[in-house]
Amino acid sequence: MKKVLILGTEYLIKSEKQGFLKKLCEADGFVYGLCDYEHKKIYLDDELTKGEYIKTLRHEIVHAFFFESGLDLQSDYARQEELVDWIALQLPKMKKVCDKLKIF
Repeated sequence: MKKVLILGTEYLIKSEKQGFLKKLCEADGFVYGLCDYEHKKIYLDDELTKGEYIKTLRHEIVHAFFFESGLDLQSDYARQEELVDWIALQLPKMKKVCDKLKIF
């Protein structure tokens, strides 16, 4: 298990079986991961490939940032999966630009 600070709040990152994830979020389809704001845990499917794991973890971390900043409760856009996915997918590119400009 890993731990990460999200805006000063500690989240536990756990890998779990698909059945547990589906039950936790009451989903019918495949669940790659989920962010449990109430218990401060990020769950990821334990059979993800390394690439899927990284992509899903970034996605769930963005959800946690929105929640811990208060935007999740104050806006509709902070819960939009498309926006969360876009940020998660673009983070490496943003970091690369900031690193190149030495502004990170």
